[in-house]
Parts: sequence; C-alpha cells; structure tokens
Amino acid sequence: MEKSLLKILSFVCAAVLVLSTFAYANGLVNPFATYEGLTLAATVRTPVGVPLDLNSMGVKFPENTLVAPNQLENLKVKSVMTGFSSSKAASNIPTDAISYQTQYAKLGGIFLAYSNSVYFTFDCGYEGGVTNKILDTLKEKNVRAVFFVTGTYARDNQDLVRRMIAEGHVVGNHTWSHPDCPQKNLLEVQEDIFKCNQYVKDTFNYDMKLFRYPYGYFSEMLLKFIGLQGFVQLFWSYGYRDWVVNEQPDEALSRRNVINAACPGMIYLLHAESTTNANILGDCIDGIRAKGFLIGDCADFLKY
Repeated sequence: MEKSLLKILSFVCAAVLVLSTFAYANGLVNPFATYEGLTLAATVRTPVGVPLDLNSMGVKFPENTLVAPNQLENLKVKSVMTGFSSSKAASNIPTDAISYQTQYAKLGGIFLAYSNSVYFTFDCGYEGGVTNKILDTLKEKNVRAVFFVTGTYARDNQDLVRRMIAEGHVVGNHTWSHPDCPQKNLLEVQEDIFKCNQYVKDTFNYDMKLFRYPYGYFSEMLLKFIGLQGFVQLFWSYGYRDWVVNEQPDEALSRRNVINAACPGMIYLLHAESTTNANILGDCIDGIRAKGFLIGDCADFLKY
C-alpha cells in the first residue's frame, strides 16, 4: 500500500514539474509575476523571464513612441534564432522565412521584403581584405546593398565605410561589439546599439536606421524594444556558412545555390569578409537577373 502511494505521489510530482516547465518555457506562466519593480531587473538577462520595471532601470525611449513601454512586460524573452532549412513553399520562398515573418512581423522583424524584388545585404564584423572588390562589383552592376557594420568595424575601416556611403549603399547598425543580445539585459543592448550609432554619426555624419541582430539571435521583447528606438529590424531569407575566412565554401556550388535561392522578396545575407562571395557576386547578380528578378535598392527598407 505504501509503495503504491509513493508511486502515485511520484507520478503526480513528475507531471506537475513537466507541465510547469512547459508552461514557463512557452511564456504561459511567470514564476516571478508576483514581484513588482524587481530591483534586480537591471542585471537579469532577458531569457530568465523576470518582469522588467523599465522606469527603475532608466531605459530611455524616444519622445514619440508607437507602443507604450509597459507593453514589453507581456512579451516572451526566450531567445530565438533564425533558421536555414531548405524547405520551400510556393514561388521558391523559404518556409522558414514565411514562418518567422508570420510570427514576428507584427513586432517589427522583417524576414522577407514587401516586394517582388531581391535584395543584397552584407554583414561586416571584421574586414577580410575583399570588401573593396565587393563594392567594385556592386558599382559595376548598379546594385545598392545594405552593409551592417559593427562599431569596431566602422572604427577600424573608416575608408570603406565612407565609400559605402558615398556610393549610395545603406549602412546599418550591427551593434558595437557583436554580442548575443538575448543574453544581455535591455540596458546593455541599448548601450551597445547606441554606441555604434553615435560613433557612425560623429565620424561620418550618417544616421543608421536599419538594425541586424548578431548571430540572428532575438526575442519578442527585443523586437519591440529595439523597434521603440526607431530601428527597422532586418533579418534575411537566405544565408550560408561563408564567414569562416580559412574555410571558404566552394565557389561553383555557392554560385549555384545563391542563384537558385532567388524568390520574390528574397533578402540575401552574405558576409563581406568572404573571398567566395567576392569572387561569385557578379555572376550571382547576372544569374538572378537572368531568372527575371529585379534587384531592389536597399534604401527601400528605410521606408518601412
């Protein structure tokens, strides 16, 4: 009898634990919900799920915000990462991009462009010696891209950033130090983004309006929070492992994959330190146009 009772109690406890874990992970319950104005909020990392007292944290917001800051408190803080599955829907559009766009567009994330054109974006965390070649190709092909620069990149490669701006490309904010944003508290994220913006403004007299998350890691709360700062948050529809300088992907295979990925609204993510990208970019642009696609001017995103 006692053994049977112990088995029943063990089963009940296990079930409660599983259900509680599921509910917390999916934002259905918050074990800290009874604590208001939690003084530790400023040091808690966002995935923990602690309700944030934004006023006590001293978070700065623009004077005219579209969404009240207190609406952040009901958003999930669990970290999310953009996916790269090969599954395709109609018109060759990646199912991942559709899924993310459906879930997060209302919070400010853009994973597909709102047009039938395709767009080229480049992430610039460090310089690999080939960005001038990429810029040469874009100029030759009359393509205007987005270059998402970190603050350290802008500081160390001022001539390249000046050339990007002078040739009509959009320069976007990729944070100062390339952190995993969901693992930081909101003040740390805000300071890192603002530091990058201020440096570019002071050095190049240029206001950055587009933002891209390092590594593609984001959360619902960060989408809304960074949107409140006035940024257009641009993700991507296609990317591949092109950023490891000493392990560059095969050029013929990469060229074929990039061209074959073209679809309405496609946002390409390429890394500007890649020799493969520098060598295949012209052929990719020609191949995409040969398939009947227009390559959009990335200044379009500034209208969002």
